[in-house]
Amino acid sequence: ELESAQGQVVISNLVLDLTSQLFNALGASASSQVKQLDRFWRSPDLQKFGTFQFVLMSLNVPETKLIMDAVVFIAVASCMNA
Repeated sequence: ELESAQGQVVISNLVLDLTSQLFNALGASASSQVKQLDRFWRSPDLQKFGTFQFVLMSLNVPETKLIMDAVVFIAVASCMNA
């Protein structure tokens, strides 16, 4: 579990660095409405559903709420078992 959490931190930092570099390279045009490169960051659904469920929904994965509820349930049950 610790390795998983550490991996999430590393991946999150890498993605943030990569997107920052992308937007820095493209300049102001990166946030233009025409290119819509920032459409996911501006989506109100991101705050409503959270990162993981939002990504699954963006990929058109069916039953994302059920999937996330199962993941949370398994995580909580695992913590209680530890």
